[in-house]
Amino acid sequence: MGTNGFGNMVFTQEGLNLLAKAETGTQLQFTRVAVGDGYLNGQDETKFTALIEQIMSLNISSIVVSGQGAATVGAVLSNASLATGFYWREIGLFAQDPQLGEILFGYDNSTGHEIFVPPASQSSFTAPLNIGVYVSNASNVTAVIDQSLVFATLTQVSTAQAAAEAYTDAKFPVQASGLGAGSATDIVIGNRTGDPTLATPASTGTLTQLFGWIMGRIKAITGKTNWYDAPDITLASLNAHKSRHATGGADALAPSDIGAATSAQGAEADSTATTVTAHLAKSAIQGVHGIATTANLTYYVNASTGNNVNSGLTSGTALATIGAAIAKLPIVINHVVTINVAAGIYNETVSITGFTGSGLICLYGDTVVSTNYQVTAIICQDTVVPVTIRGFDAITTSLHGIQANHCKLVACQYCQCVGSTMGYYGFLSYDSTSIISNCLLSNKQGAIAALGCATISSQSNSGTGNNYGLIAQDASTIGKNGVQPSGSLAAENLGSGATIVTQNAQILSGGYKIQSGSFAATAVGSFSVTFPTAFTAVPVVEATYFTNGNTATVPVSITAKSITGATFYIGSGYTGGTIEWGAIGS
Repeated sequence: MGTNGFGNMVFTQEGLNLLAKAETGTQLQFTRVAVGDGYLNGQDETKFTALIEQIMSLNISSIVVSGQGAATVGAVLSNASLATGFYWREIGLFAQDPQLGEILFGYDNSTGHEIFVPPASQSSFTAPLNIGVYVSNASNVTAVIDQSLVFATLTQVSTAQAAAEAYTDAKFPVQASGLGAGSATDIVIGNRTGDPTLATPASTGTLTQLFGWIMGRIKAITGKTNWYDAPDITLASLNAHKSRHATGGADALAPSDIGAATSAQGAEADSTATTVTAHLAKSAIQGVHGIATTANLTYYVNASTGNNVNSGLTSGTALATIGAAIAKLPIVINHVVTINVAAGIYNETVSITGFTGSGLICLYGDTVVSTNYQVTAIICQDTVVPVTIRGFDAITTSLHGIQANHCKLVACQYCQCVGSTMGYYGFLSYDSTSIISNCLLSNKQGAIAALGCATISSQSNSGTGNNYGLIAQDASTIGKNGVQPSGSLAAENLGSGATIVTQNAQILSGGYKIQSGSFAATAVGSFSVTFPTAFTAVPVVEATYFTNGNTATVPVSITAKSITGATFYIGSGYTGGTIEWGAIGS
């Protein structure tokens, strides 16, 4: 197929058996195509009878038999009715066996080159599929075709057009070039009515169109009701007026004669401009229709008491969903935007997509790992501003728990994703820089995964029941510090060009670096640390308090930071332990 890493379809054993029957005269009838997101991990594809994880079944839209031992089966993958996105990794071609019924005839998998198919609510996605099959008796090949998906080919359209032209040439042989001189008289042409409202004027058209366009242009120049009405002033008069000004002559025309605004009209325009400016400023502060933020913003979300018709600007006027709060944000974030989420169950996949600017987006739930703040999943995509996610339980069983795709920086703290979903990751960073700390990630294909040249700093995370604790593929890098999630197959899985390192200072691409460390503290108060190496700009800093490997509920805040160090304040209830910190910047 040559699409997204596909192109190596193999016959299953049942498919080979049916192919042998077709060679002896049994009709080979294809019934459908299926796609899914299953991982291929060394299994024998010839023994498959179904996809590893089928997501969609597609009707066949066409089949072309060449008569030279080749047949091409066509289908269309569309997300028009897709409610939940998935990573497309596998394709199956099904056929009808006279003894066994429907069987999996051929199978292909593109693990490592998958593409994300978004839900219909996010964006439109369509991909044509053309699957080639080679048999010696291709004329004996058929398919069950969905007529609603059948389209005319370019060859069919060209053939139909040529037939239509031949018919009209035979029916009406007289062409314009065949008319004699003087044949197109007024009597022959007859009266024509021009339409001055015709849109899209051009230099080529019918006689009626050309007249209409000219009439419309004259009407626009004169500003009169009809194109043939006399203008208020002629071009000659305007030219004379210009000449008088050029020589210092008197102005014989009033400003209104040439369309200049009166003083009253000017005052009205100034008032309107002031109103628009005030509206844009207000909208920008509220993040409703503004182009960019003009100040720090805080929105509140409460699943129990909120309503999406509220402003969300106070806890008493909270919104009901996290998505409603994100929808209120302008595209350009130049300040700190905080979304405070109350404890509750939020049946939504949170999407933070397409934001830019120099600010910061903070999505805050709990201050510890818990099940009190439930969402389906969290996706950060194509976002330049840093994003901080804290204290959520991603309960999905059909998506990656938390993922960052093409993002500058995503920091994730105190989150958990423990549902049994072996085909997915707890935290996925794709072509993004991420910090993940103090999170619980269990029962996944991989607890933490870096793909597509991603960089992850994994700080003191845990989890069990995973196939792999850490996965790094596609020249990605994971820097680890402290305890890490375990894996039943292996603690770590490395792909081509990828690295997993243990260090306190990690240099990233683009001039960024991650530094981390810890210090012991015995009482409530302020404590300062010096970074191993100085940053060139003030970095993003996070910290947490540990006792015997468990995250405590004592608050740890950053009261000051510079390019060389930071100061932390440990709140009430602290009885001693270890403070772990991390910083990222340039």
